[in-house]
Amino acid sequence: MNDDYNITILRKTGSDIQKWERNAFTPRQVSFYVVLFVIVMAVAAGNEHIPVLLGMVIGAATGVMFLIPGWRNDNWPRAIRRRLSHYRPRNKAAWQHFQETIERKWRMDPVDLRTWYESECMTVFHPEKTTPQTQANTPDKATVKT
Repeated sequence: MNDDYNITILRKTGSDIQKWERNAFTPRQVSFYVVLFVIVMAVAAGNEHIPVLLGMVIGAATGVMFLIPGWRNDNWPRAIRRRLSHYRPRNKAAWQHFQETIERKWRMDPVDLRTWYESECMTVFHPEKTTPQTQANTPDKATVKT
């Protein structure tokens, strides 16, 4: 996995966090309703023009859509887990803390996800800036003798 792909996943995760905080639909829910809308409009507009066999196929496809688990009933924690399953974290301490928080609370909250995301972005996009964690590991300039 290359760094560009990892950065793309991180940016999409940031976008997903914003959507979750706005209570927007997940990408799977959006695709479900778009496909449902297209099918309903095709049936409504072409009621007299669609052959019976094609109408049966459209009806069967609509029925299958409702039977596919996780398409219509998707939620943000599941969508975020799917996205993060492909991500390779760079800030291991923040990732470990995020995992422990999820295990302790038994659920994923957008606040905890945002905290991890901001910490990860600081590591990925600003590696030259010192953080309190990295600052604690550097020797004091006054004690260093040259």
